[in-house]
Amino acid sequence: MANAAPQPPVIDIESYQGEAWDALCGPAPNVLLYGGSRSGKTWLWVLWLVLRALAAPRATHAVLRHRFNHIKASIIEDTLPAVCERYWPGQIIYRVHRTDWYAEFVGGGRIWFGGLDDKERTEKILGQGHSSICLNECSGISYSSFVKASTRLAQSRGLALKIVCDENPPLVGHWTYRLWKEGRDPETRTPLPNKRDYAAVMMHPANNPHIPEVYKKRLQGLSPRDRARFWEGEFGAGTVQPLWTYESIERARYRDGVLLEQAKPDRLPEGIVRIVVCVDPSGCHGPEDKRSDEVGIVVIGVDDRGRIYVLEDASGRMGPSGKEGWGARACFLFYSWGAEAIVAETNFGGAMVAATILAVDPNVPVREVTASRGKAVRAEPVSVLYDRSRGFFCGTFPELEAQLVQFSSSGYVGDRSPDRADAMVWGAYALGVVQMVGQGHFDYVATEARKARGEPVPPEDAELPPGMAPPPLPPAPQVLLAPAHILGTVQARSGNAYHIENGRVLVRPDDVDDMRAIGFRPVEVTSP
Repeated sequence: MANAAPQPPVIDIESYQGEAWDALCGPAPNVLLYGGSRSGKTWLWVLWLVLRALAAPRATHAVLRHRFNHIKASIIEDTLPAVCERYWPGQIIYRVHRTDWYAEFVGGGRIWFGGLDDKERTEKILGQGHSSICLNECSGISYSSFVKASTRLAQSRGLALKIVCDENPPLVGHWTYRLWKEGRDPETRTPLPNKRDYAAVMMHPANNPHIPEVYKKRLQGLSPRDRARFWEGEFGAGTVQPLWTYESIERARYRDGVLLEQAKPDRLPEGIVRIVVCVDPSGCHGPEDKRSDEVGIVVIGVDDRGRIYVLEDASGRMGPSGKEGWGARACFLFYSWGAEAIVAETNFGGAMVAATILAVDPNVPVREVTASRGKAVRAEPVSVLYDRSRGFFCGTFPELEAQLVQFSSSGYVGDRSPDRADAMVWGAYALGVVQMVGQGHFDYVATEARKARGEPVPPEDAELPPGMAPPPLPPAPQVLLAPAHILGTVQARSGNAYHIENGRVLVRPDDVDDMRAIGFRPVEVTSP
């Protein structure tokens, strides 16, 4: 669009927007707008970005979010047209190119839109330099993505180069808190060389006169944790002794030379040999059922070295049946990822999962797993895998990661069920990478109980269902000598318990280093 760029008669920045507007127009090249729901964060930076697109005809800008369909619904089809109609009523000042998804403004300025879930498109957008980059809802964006986006501020079009982030604040361990509130590098924890390059402004929904009072009251009536985030706009308190932290998750992000990587069925980490689709069911009836928990559906793989990979999080609010139900979604993932089985917990919904899957496709094998311990106890051995670089996230999974950081050694501190995290944890057990302490005894008792009730029990040498690969043989244990002061049973950091007999103990390979650190030593074999 080559017409002369129009200018609105007055930009009426209201008093509650003043501090944030000053930050956007000020000298700091990195700006964070955070606060409660509908506090006006997105509206303000969209207006700021439109003015920049009109002011510099040859400049380009990028707006990114974790998922493209979210940015399409919230920015392209909602906030952007609303802002332009408010300040340029009756004028057509931009046109959206829906093939390449960019808005071209009169005068030639362009704003590109992308989702980090589309690697190829994101690479195309970030392959060129920009004058402005806006990361929408950056609580769901990884720090590595922020760093890569920052390196694309490379245009000389007469505009100050800026990256703008907005979010409803997550927990204090998130990289945005480290960077803007603590003034430290999120990875090294060292102080930033120039803190004045980072400007953070909190915006409170109570100060926004354009949202209904009934909505404000609804925000105030949320649970304490959600109220702090979506009404007060505060960073949530961190979990005491967390099993996962945002830093540990970032370290476990799988990289193959590309930072913004999402695994796909035709592009897997090298060495993956088995894949399962794990389902954590709930009583949800569909997308409109906000009172029920979500259905957790996570795809997990394991490689030939026993390392696990989170490949996809397809969880959401959906009923069991129909084309949009979780049964159909789980079966689709089973075939698209080439999985060996769909896994579900028997304690809650296992039979329901099997019936639902068989109703969709009777050829899909369903494997049941049984919980003999609580959620946090189950999760702890899995978290140890990630601490030891034996677990990886193939992409970014904001909702799943938000649940993981709320697990502690004393329990789960989230407000709702950790459906996504539960599904992920079950994947590690289903693939045989970890096993619950006492699980063998529990399985024996459960099998004997089934026999006593006259229920059928599959023989140990039963043939596997078609398409299901046998589990890999476990690595051979190692014999260690126990220190003289340690008797009876000792528990490793992984949660595995070992009984000492005659001063010796058989230890799983993963636990050998930990046991040696507390005084156990290998048996010396002498030649005859």
